[in-house]
Amino acid sequence: MNPVMQWMEKHFIPVAGRIGSQRHLVAVRDGFVAIMPLIIIGSFAVLINNLPIEFFQNFMLNTFGEGWKTLGGNIWDGSFAVLSLLVVAGISYNLAKSYDVDALSAALLAVACYIIFTPTTDDWGLSYAWTGSQGLFVGVFDRSRGD
Repeated sequence: MNPVMQWMEKHFIPVAGRIGSQRHLVAVRDGFVAIMPLIIIGSFAVLINNLPIEFFQNFMLNTFGEGWKTLGGNIWDGSFAVLSLLVVAGISYNLAKSYDVDALSAALLAVACYIIFTPTTDDWGLSYAWTGSQGLFVGVFDRSRGD
């Protein structure tokens, strides 16, 4: 066997195994895995709405009319526009399960806390800017610190 591989198996793999089994990192991983189907569906909706082929865009417009992109927009609203909320719920749920506490209550409480600290729009509504991917880092960091 290659000496580099032997060294990695002896020194690197055990450390990587311990890091990979750390409960907070596992909760982050499982939280993202849980929403992966929504990310895939949202990606396809964005791709179909914005496919840069003029023939396709004209075909869809002539077949379904002016509002043909509405369904894709609604799918985006239900996936990427609320991505941070979904990730916060998923990570909190999985982290609570690892501590053997009520996972559903933890997820609901985490989402409520995230909404409380999310900046609002002028009319007191939640901004898609902060519930989407822009607020993702804050949501992951807040839920992963383990308190």
